[in-house]
Amino acid sequence: VTLGGGEGPDGSIALGHIDDVGRMSLAYSAADLLVLPTRADNLPNILVEAMARGTPCVSFRVGGVPDVVRHGQTGLLAEPEDVASLRQAIETLLHDDALRQRMGRAGREIAVSEFADTRIAARYGALYDTLIDASRTLQGRAAPSR
Repeated sequence: VTLGGGEGPDGSIALGHIDDVGRMSLAYSAADLLVLPTRADNLPNILVEAMARGTPCVSFRVGGVPDVVRHGQTGLLAEPEDVASLRQAIETLLHDDALRQRMGRAGREIAVSEFADTRIAARYGALYDTLIDASRTLQGRAAPSR
């Protein structure tokens, strides 16, 4: 099954673009794994979303992907643009139910503990507080002495 625009490989079913959160959640939950063959990405939300539903991920080791997919823990990473490496990672997970289930559970734990909206908001709040404090400190030093 493929998601998004375009057609998938022969024999696949294309679900197309899904806007409905409930339907997307069902698609992630029904999947054995999520494959994101991205060539460049910052921090793809699709990986976090799939992991939150307990779906292990396979992708290339590029950009921010390794910050989400922990190789051997929540999924498998292939070397950039190495199709044989990507195929091997996919086959490894498709043929090992226990490994896939273990990675799915680990991915869910990480998605909830590190990428939940409340966790991200708290981290941004702490960052803003640090920047405000630093700005105040710099403004105090920049003031002319009298």
